[in-house]
Amino acid sequence: MERVIHRLTENVHRIIRRRIVTSDESAYLSKHRLEAMTDGFYAIVITIGVLTINDEGISPVPAGGTFLDILLPFIPAVLNYAIAFFILATFWIIHYRQTRNLRHVDNTYIWLNFVGLFFVALVPFTISINTGFENYPLAVSLLAVNLMIIGIFGAASWAYASWDHRLIETDVSQERIDTALKRSLATPFVCLLVIIFSFAVSPEYATWLYLLIIPLLQVASRQNTTSGA
Repeated sequence: MERVIHRLTENVHRIIRRRIVTSDESAYLSKHRLEAMTDGFYAIVITIGVLTINDEGISPVPAGGTFLDILLPFIPAVLNYAIAFFILATFWIIHYRQTRNLRHVDNTYIWLNFVGLFFVALVPFTISINTGFENYPLAVSLLAVNLMIIGIFGAASWAYASWDHRLIETDVSQERIDTALKRSLATPFVCLLVIIFSFAVSPEYATWLYLLIIPLLQVASRQNTTSGA
């Protein structure tokens, strides 16, 4: 009788453990569909962004003028699109490097990414605002705020995933985690400088501050050049 009770107890414990494991596994999702969704999203937004360069204003070359006179008014639009293009490309590269270290994702991580993608979708709109009103600090800051929020949610996603190795591989070192977080925060920091400069100094020259992203990313990567994070 005692043996029967002992076996029944073992079977009950085994079933309970199996349900707990199944429940834990069901809380996680494959990362591959999220990667595909993000890749497609960035590709579409970057492509649509070029439409902010409005060519409806092109007119025939006036008498005594040159074709260069026709192209000059488009320089601000091309510059703003180029800035947004390369910053979005930077966000995508950072996202790719982060997801490469993920084992799986959960609902919280997915929603952090979707909120970030919402602001990615707004980039063509904020580019057009910035291009049409580049002399206004608020217009210049609108694009900077948009890009800053994207970067902040990217950093938040990584912080959430890497906390106590919640979603990332267990062999990812703390140094690699910190380096990836610094990369994620480089662009939001520069965007904050753009906002301050546009209101305090000049909105027309504030856009050039985005070039600071390049050395900041290099500084963040220099601390861990061989980790591949």
